[in-house]
Amino acid sequence: METLITTVTDGQKKQVKRFAEDAVDRAIAEGLLDKDGIQKLIENGDEFQAHIIAGIKDLLVSNQFADEEVESSYAYPKGYKVKGITDQTNILRQLFPGIGFADEKLADQPLPPNAEGWFAIPKWEKFAPTYGEAVEKVFAMIGSKRKFYNYRDGQLGADHL
Repeated sequence: METLITTVTDGQKKQVKRFAEDAVDRAIAEGLLDKDGIQKLIENGDEFQAHIIAGIKDLLVSNQFADEEVESSYAYPKGYKVKGITDQTNILRQLFPGIGFADEKLADQPLPPNAEGWFAIPKWEKFAPTYGEAVEKVFAMIGSKRKFYNYRDGQLGADHL
């Protein structure tokens, strides 16, 4: 079998080098690189080049995760079915009084492709003044109904969400 070797053209080399140069210009324009940042790249030139080469390798691999999808062993409990929006919002109001009502007419629309059903998801602002506190309240509710442990109890702020 004959191997066909193609050489890189001067125009291709020039274009790819221009991409790298444009990326540095863009990083400067977006404020990612200043004088000190550029000096750090210069001081770590080998590592900088290694990152660029790694990026090139990543982009050359097409469909690199195609064979990684596997069937899930997880399934819904036997007899599970999606409750209607009215049932969902009634349950949510029992668990979290004061969250309000949903526009149930939205659920009359056709389901998006691959959707299992319409789901009522309240705005977190109805639960607490911060997103972290709202998540803590939901986790506490889950923990009151079944075995559940929040490993970040009291820590769910900007650093952990």
